[in-house]
Amino acid sequence: MKKSNCQNILIAIFLSSTFFFKLYSEQKIRVLLDKIEISNKTNIKISCDGKAKVSDPDDDKRKYITDKTTLNFVFDSKNWYLNGKKLIIKNILIQHEKETLLKYDGKNYSGKISIIRDDEYIYIINTLPLEEYVCYVLSGETYESWPLESHKTSAITTRTFAIKKIEEAKKTNAFFDIKSNVEHQTFKGVSSSKNIADAVKLTYGQIITWKDEPIFAMYDMCCGGVLPVHCRGIDFEKFPYLARKKQCKHCKECKFYDWNIIYDKKESCRRLSKFIKKNIVDIIKLEDLKLSKSK
Repeated sequence: MKKSNCQNILIAIFLSSTFFFKLYSEQKIRVLLDKIEISNKTNIKISCDGKAKVSDPDDDKRKYITDKTTLNFVFDSKNWYLNGKKLIIKNILIQHEKETLLKYDGKNYSGKISIIRDDEYIYIINTLPLEEYVCYVLSGETYESWPLESHKTSAITTRTFAIKKIEEAKKTNAFFDIKSNVEHQTFKGVSSSKNIADAVKLTYGQIITWKDEPIFAMYDMCCGGVLPVHCRGIDFEKFPYLARKKQCKHCKECKFYDWNIIYDKKESCRRLSKFIKKNIVDIIKLEDLKLSKSK
């Protein structure tokens, strides 16, 4: 979760006592890895080491066992094909028989990967144990060299945000809980260290609450001196604990404290093209924007 429109806020103190949230060992989280617009021929490649089971998420009897190390899925706007063979299923669940890793888009993932489609998009979703997820997120949201106590704080905050998103997904019957990018929390698959793993283990099940509910735990590795109370788009009546009124200077020496950055036109086009997934070759005009009062 990185800086975005001044809405990502470092939670420096706990506003209520953490408590042991009753997580069962089977508690899982569903992470959206990718969202692909359906075309006449949509290709998805997933790799594994050894045999994999490909099945219908709603009917395990519809299953296919393959010993191919590369699974090439093709959707032709009507049917799915696996390595050229037609699948009589709408959605796909991929599990490794030995419970080892699956690879998608160059990253390794534990647990299961689902391929779900609606009328417009195909969604790639990784389902894995929540505590594993917290461990992997910390690898993308923190630095391994940080002190153990800092990682423990980050683990509790990360877990709290994840629980909040799981609860929201249940209310809307969504088929995933959380996104893997900076819009929610950075999740790049399997990656960890002993320091991070220890922090997750030592805080197992702990979350931050407000009025007996998990808080909306927005955070960043560096707050940049933002005054959240002046930020737009945050419901401070619903989330009063986010409304810090004093500028934080604890992280002023951090290289990320300054949120200003300069790109030339070519680099701006490249970054915008990647962000909106369309090829931008030139920028003709930029409209003046009102600056936020958050700093």
